[in-house]
Amino acid sequence: MVRILDYMNYREYLRDFFEEKKRELRFYSYRLFSLKAGLKSPNFLKLVIKGERNLSKQSVYKFSKALNLSKMETDYFENLIFFNQSKTPDEKNFFLSRIMEYLARYDPRKTEKTGYDGSPLLNTPVIRELVGTTGSKDDFLRTSATSSA
Repeated sequence: MVRILDYMNYREYLRDFFEEKKRELRFYSYRLFSLKAGLKSPNFLKLVIKGERNLSKQSVYKFSKALNLSKMETDYFENLIFFNQSKTPDEKNFFLSRIMEYLARYDPRKTEKTGYDGSPLLNTPVIRELVGTTGSKDDFLRTSATSSA
């Protein structure tokens, strides 16, 4: 069974959810998901999974309904979406800390695996996510020299 709390990327969760539903119910489709979510576009889920569309605050609740998520899972899902779609390190860190609060409360083993100790920017998931946002092109010495100037 696919659980939202096992994911740090909402697109991977949606892909796995859809694939599991498709295995369980041969007739399950993107169109059926859209109907359950109250979406107008029959292939919106497919576009989100492929990274061609993002989710908005309004679509979080529509998706949560179709995914049959509890209130807590919906909150986690929302924070995960905004974490994955964040543009700045501060935004990413904010949503990651909220995600870690959920994991610590509902699945403490997850926080142990990530190495999250509550200190911002000093934990593995944040560093891993931020490495791609520096614009350094693998020249970390040049980046640190220019950012300290």
